[in-house]
Amino acid sequence: MILVFAAAFLPAADLTFGVSTGINWGWLSGSDWDDLIDMYDADNMVEKGGSFGLFLDIAVSEKISIQPELNLTVTKGGLEAKDIYDDYYDVYFDEELTQSVTMLSLPVLAKYKIGAGKGKFSFLAGPVVSVVMGDVTVTDKITVEGYGSDSEDYDIEPDNSLVLGLTAGAGYEFPVGKGRLYLDFRYYHSLTSIFDDDDTKLNNMGLNLGYGF
Repeated sequence: MILVFAAAFLPAADLTFGVSTGINWGWLSGSDWDDLIDMYDADNMVEKGGSFGLFLDIAVSEKISIQPELNLTVTKGGLEAKDIYDDYYDVYFDEELTQSVTMLSLPVLAKYKIGAGKGKFSFLAGPVVSVVMGDVTVTDKITVEGYGSDSEDYDIEPDNSLVLGLTAGAGYEFPVGKGRLYLDFRYYHSLTSIFDDDDTKLNNMGLNLGYGF
């Protein structure tokens, strides 16, 4: 609704409205997360997520445009610890902890475009304001050699539903049919944490495909 409202008040020749989808590879960072990694001598896992959304590419000049977006994004991350000893049962086990966060995100990107053939290369960067949708889902998977694996999902209510972040990347756009095809690769990093007194940040690298008309 935000992008549709904006489009109604801008000249049609100055903007391109479109839809996009993408995949991302996410991980967690921050001092508290690093402490957890060190405590279990664990590996920081990269987990695949995805996104779907709308965008509005507003031309300011031939080379510069502003692109607000509204995206529903799933970002994941986790850790994997091996050979943890349980002295009560006298067994070694492996454990995987995975966190999944669904957010409604509003990036506002500044894009600098350079003509290349029939299309344009672009460099993009800007702030991202996100709202956490529902609880954070954590999956705890335990694997004991000779006994198999067992996993449990549990939901945690976030302390902070509003997350601020930054994104930057590069892309290419070119005409297809009556519109334009957009392809970009971008990095995202959250500046604030979902939980109080916990320095754990969200990160992902995303590949996005969009079509504008």
